[in-house]
Amino acid sequence: VGDKMFALRPTLEYLVSSQNVIVVSINYRLCPEAAYPAQLIDTKRAIIWVKKNIEKYGGNPAQIAVAGESAGGHLASMVALTGNDPRFQPEEYPDADTSVQLCIDIYGVHDFTKEDREHSDRHRAKQMQLLCENVVMQVTIKDDEKFYHDASPTKIVKRMIQDIKTGSVSTEISAQNAIPPTLLIHGDKDSLASLMETRDYYKELKTLRSCNHSDIKDVLAEVPGGHHGFGYVKTPRSIATALAIASFMHHHFGSVMESRL
Repeated sequence: VGDKMFALRPTLEYLVSSQNVIVVSINYRLCPEAAYPAQLIDTKRAIIWVKKNIEKYGGNPAQIAVAGESAGGHLASMVALTGNDPRFQPEEYPDADTSVQLCIDIYGVHDFTKEDREHSDRHRAKQMQLLCENVVMQVTIKDDEKFYHDASPTKIVKRMIQDIKTGSVSTEISAQNAIPPTLLIHGDKDSLASLMETRDYYKELKTLRSCNHSDIKDVLAEVPGGHHGFGYVKTPRSIATALAIASFMHHHFGSVMESRL
């Protein structure tokens, strides 16, 4: 779902005009014409294009941040979690590098399963389930529960943690395939995507970093009064979001970004 014409333009305009960031705004196939994971694979196609071409526009292919909001937020986290995963590589580019260096996930969905829901969240969870089964995944969770787990960032990270704890994957191998630093932004009045789920995802990321003995610091920014889509118009909240993203990028890419000013 979604289209780049509805992108967070106040944020993008600020990053381009004031922060020396090159923004590549992409489209991908939409549901229901194309079921998930077509959208994830299309996003990886765009990453491959960026890495091949961004130097022509003054960019650095070794400094790629993937960002998105709502459905795009979910895709951003999935890109960060599945870099070079053969299950999601574009078939025409099986060996291309689809990893990224930063992830910015703005009020994305992080758990498509029915577990771990509080009573106050059950109606929203039911609506999300119907959307997934009929439009996005186009298969019920009863028929393919693993598919839903594999599309849920929180479940993926939990599985990574379990693999380390059981010895299925060593901490060294896990660290070599580390999830890039992640910035999560979510409004505390969001009635569509669950802030509770984002908090849970952030908690699992912190646990994974600890298991890996990693010094990577993820960030959760909760926006007071922020509803779903609060960034579509220029307001103090959208400005604060743009500043947070710029700060996060400068922290990790600072020397590169400043060298182009």
